[in-house]
Amino acid sequence: KGSPPSLRVRGLVWGQAEPKAIINDRVYGVDDQVEGATIVGIDHRGVVLEFQGELLTYRPYSSTPSGMSDPYRSAGVNQGR
Repeated sequence: KGSPPSLRVRGLVWGQAEPKAIINDRVYGVDDQVEGATIVGIDHRGVVLEFQGELLTYRPYSSTPSGMSDPYRSAGVNQGR
């Protein structure tokens, strides 16, 4: 497996039907691809990406992801779907 992407979350907009994240100075939404990963969730805590079968959370202003077993689904977070 490759290394997780090095991403910098610079901003989040989650109070809409389609949440958005500013990552590496570009705007992305749920289901978008970024550096080989797929965005599966966005909320006030950060961005959840699927990368090589693993779920990773990127928090604002941190480039180091943390692993997750279930991306916000149990919390009922709006995934923009």
